Amino acid sequence: MITDLIKKLIASKKKSTRFVIEYPILKEELLTESGAKKILDDKENQKKILDQILADPKPKTAYDVQAKTKEVIEKMVDEDLFIPVKDYVFQKGIELEVVLHVSSIYFRDIVLDKLQLTKKDLLA
Repeated sequence: MITDLIKKLIASKKKSTRFVIEYPILKEELLTESGAKKILDDKENQKKILDQILADPKPKTAYDVQAKTKEVIEKMVDEDLFIPVKDYVFQKGIELEVVLHVSSIYFRDIVLDKLQLTKKDLLA
């Protein structure tokens, strides 16, 4: 279901990433089916990702957290642990950027919680 919907959105040239983010059920399903959630929920991976996000220059605002999280997640694509995610998007015909964007938003929320910032701070 999810892959068909995303393919239709891409074909219709709508912002598929924005659509997936606005519908939490699709976001959760994409994270789970692609294997990205399992990678991001792993405590060892979380520590590694957090260390990179909080490295100098340390993010000062919620927006900085969002930008740095996206940057770190995108760099992880070349690591072996992301092979299942790349295989998933290839087999389903989904653009990798969609999964990476949704993954970075998911992990951004984890980081914001640890830093005691809120999504409202992104709007300030």
